Formats: sequence, C-alpha cells, structure tokens
Amino acid sequence: MVSDVVKKETGFILLGAVILSVLMELVFLFLGFWDYTVLLGNILSTAVCTLSFFLMGLTVQKAVGLGADAARRKMKSSHSLRYLMIIAAVVLGAVLPWFNIIAVLIPLFFNRITVPIRSAIHRRRHPEEAAQSAVYDEDDAYDGMYEEDEEEYEEEDPE
Repeated sequence: MVSDVVKKETGFILLGAVILSVLMELVFLFLGFWDYTVLLGNILSTAVCTLSFFLMGLTVQKAVGLGADAARRKMKSSHSLRYLMIIAAVVLGAVLPWFNIIAVLIPLFFNRITVPIRSAIHRRRHPEEAAQSAVYDEDDAYDGMYEEDEEEYEEEDPE
C-alpha cells in the first residue's frame, strides 16, 4: 500500500513538473523551435522523472521498517535501477526520431527545482517543524560524523 505522504509528495512533484513543462514548451514556441517532438520529449522525460520520484518514495517507505544494512542495500539498488531507467529514457530520446533530445534532457532537472520549492513552502507553512527539524539535523550531523572515518581507518589497518 502506498502511503499518503508518498502520494502527496509525488503529486507535488508532478504539479511542479507540469508547470515547468508548460514554461519550457512556451520557450520553445517563442524561439520558433517548437514541434511535436518537443512535446513528446517533454512528456517522456517528465513521466520518467515523476515515476522515479514515486519509486524512491516507495523504497523509502519500505526501507523504514528494515535494519540499517538492509535499508542501505535496498536504497542503493533502487537508486541504481532508477538511474538506469532515466538513462534508458535519454537513450530513447536520442535515438528515436519522435523525441527532441533537448526536450528530453531539460525536464530531468525539474525535480531539482521543485523539491527545494516544496521544502520552502513547507517551512513557511510549518515554521515550528522547520525549527525542530533544523536542531535535529544539526545534532545528527555531529552524531555520526567521525564514525565513518573510524571505519575507514579500521579497514585500512592490516593488523
């Protein structure tokens, strides 16, 4: 079952991608480069990126109940598969004549634009959670800071 949070966040990502897609289409139109391949490339890339975000949310949802090592493996394998999916979309966009490769590549960055906007909106609506989260994040940053360094030294030590 998909959690409400995953559905809600994916919906926001999709909304942001659609808004940015319309803007991109308008730029292509204004510059005189618009044709159906721009629209199809945009749809392909936006769909793949939204699906990738949704699959990441599902993976996080499933990884929450696992142990640290199992969760890490699950997240790494999901990350690899999602990137392969994105690479496949780019290859299709480059090879097939139905897609404008620029219109395939640009929407790959829409999530990078939409996610910080979503975070800013959430912080603005819920400042008490943002302040609490900032303190928690700062403490967490120091908690495990040196553990990774210690593990590296243990692995390098031949004794």
